Amino acid sequence: MNILIVEDNLIIAEQLKQDIISIYGEYFDNIYIANNYDKAIYHLENFSISLAFLDIKIDEKGKTGIDVAEKIKSKLPFIFVSGLPDVVGIYKARNALPIAYLRKP
Repeated sequence: MNILIVEDNLIIAEQLKQDIISIYGEYFDNIYIANNYDKAIYHLENFSISLAFLDIKIDEKGKTGIDVAEKIKSKLPFIFVSGLPDVVGIYKARNALPIAYLRKP
């Protein structure tokens, strides 16, 4: 099984990756990191991803993790991981039907 982490902050992405490895490492073959929408779509189209962790605000061009979720929501499970206090963003994220929504510190 492969995981995709979509996160524009490399430190947070690497920490999440290490947390997943330390807890569930034996269950996953690869953990890929994409720091923007285009790279996320590339990984989703070229690798067999089983689960995605999506930050909501990922791209300076206006693309978001919600945009990624809209492309994958009928194909694979995803979890939003965000520090946004924006109630509207949380509402939009909820409507994308993630399996969970985790708040960043």
